[in-house]
Amino acid sequence: MKHQQITNLLELHKSAVYTLNQINAIKADIAHTQDRLVLNSKDPLQTTRTRAYHEDQLNDLLAQQRKLQDMHVEKYAHIAQQLAEPFVPKESYLVTTFEMVEVCQ
Repeated sequence: MKHQQITNLLELHKSAVYTLNQINAIKADIAHTQDRLVLNSKDPLQTTRTRAYHEDQLNDLLAQQRKLQDMHVEKYAHIAQQLAEPFVPKESYLVTTFEMVEVCQ
């Protein structure tokens, strides 16, 4: 393996680790937002209108966070595919990118 190939693989590994860290951080953010939704629904000090407003805001935030998580999972699947290419011929892939994304979620 050439020096440039090794350098490229190392950069891909760094990118994969960073992306996995982002996925984990987003998972924690999603859990926090879900907790806030539950607390909002149980808050006795809010009016119905205020509660509904906050619920809408939190649901929008949750949707954005899930979309961001999906983008990072897709990016990770693409990186994993690039990492496998030098060692596994494309014709013999047993797992598609879509299946990798499904497993990571």
